[in-house]
Amino acid sequence: MSGSASLLKTVLKLTVLVILPVLIVSAMVWYIVLSDIGQAREELKKVVPNFTMTGGSSVVFAADGKKLYDLKSDYAEYFTVTDSTSFVNPSADFYNEKTGIKSFFLRGDTGVYNTGDMLTLTDNVLGLRYDEQGTINGRLRTDYLEYDFDDRHVRTNARVVYTDIYQNSDDCTGLDGDVGSGIYNFFRDCHAIINPKTPR
Repeated sequence: MSGSASLLKTVLKLTVLVILPVLIVSAMVWYIVLSDIGQAREELKKVVPNFTMTGGSSVVFAADGKKLYDLKSDYAEYFTVTDSTSFVNPSADFYNEKTGIKSFFLRGDTGVYNTGDMLTLTDNVLGLRYDEQGTINGRLRTDYLEYDFDDRHVRTNARVVYTDIYQNSDDCTGLDGDVGSGIYNFFRDCHAIINPKTPR
């Protein structure tokens, strides 16, 4: 009897020593797999748009009914998780808040709009500034540009070419500009030719 009990004890010990680690490792593997599945679902939500639109336009008006801006694109995808919209061939017309006259235009090959905050344009970005008569009086070219809807500034750290009736600036790197006033600050490596005949 004692031999059988001893054998039974040994089998139980071996079972516990072998099966318990296997159960622990199995639980850890399942935890990792389930965590990865949850992360994969979250990542997939970021990649798969909640809706898409072809040839759309979004117009925003002020409380007094004046148009603030008109954002258009050939194709757009909206992502709920990031509350952002990505665009193909986006363009935006911005209007003077007081007069309602178009004051600025931006376009790029691609773009991202983070709702209410920032429009980021990339590749072949063009910016046009208009005077009160609707005549183009400033032209900006770059490959990356951010437009901040809160302070109406454009910013970039990329190479910039800017031309207006006062100056021709090329090979500049970086820019911060106030769209409303038309005052632009270039950061470095800028070559500008000032037109001395144009009064400021």
